[in-house]
Amino acid sequence: MADNTVQIATTDSWVARNKWLLLLIAVGLIVLGAYVVKTRFYTLSEEPPIRVKNGSMEIILLRGQWVPNKSSNPTAWVPMDDDQTKGLYDVKVAQGPGVTCESGWNGMSGDVNKIVVTYNDKFKVTFMPDNAAGKSKTHVTPHNGLVLAVGLGQVLRHDVIGFIETVTVHEKGGGQLKCGFDATAQADIAICPPGHAACGVQ
Repeated sequence: MADNTVQIATTDSWVARNKWLLLLIAVGLIVLGAYVVKTRFYTLSEEPPIRVKNGSMEIILLRGQWVPNKSSNPTAWVPMDDDQTKGLYDVKVAQGPGVTCESGWNGMSGDVNKIVVTYNDKFKVTFMPDNAAGKSKTHVTPHNGLVLAVGLGQVLRHDVIGFIETVTVHEKGGGQLKCGFDATAQADIAICPPGHAACGVQ
């Protein structure tokens, strides 16, 4: 008589045969989880990009709000919540009519440690970390001459009718790059933590 016995593999035997596959999957999940946590933490704790735009020179923090760096006799504006952990920036100057960058510069630069924006009334605004090493905050100076837009804690303004005249980018290696704007230009300058998509610097 034919043997019609059906062999059924047990769960234990399947696990035994595939233990190395299961181990690799587990390790992969752990690595992926660690990456996601690290990326999420970086996104939330690193200072967001800053946009500097024409008009009354608007300085826009893309997340959070600007506050004075001291409760009395403030010297600078700083982001309230986040820190500048790299001591460096990427910078992107939008190109267009009325914008002229020297030496054929395309308006994009990495490894920047200081940015100076000059208005046509010669008022200068400087962006730089208060401490180039370790955790710090971007200081926007001077405090006087910049005011918070009413009801908009993310926006600082230089309330003088005019236009942004120049931006000078100081690179870590000592080089300087400069763009000029005429009265018709739509100045748009992005200042980002290194690698942020808003600046697109590779």
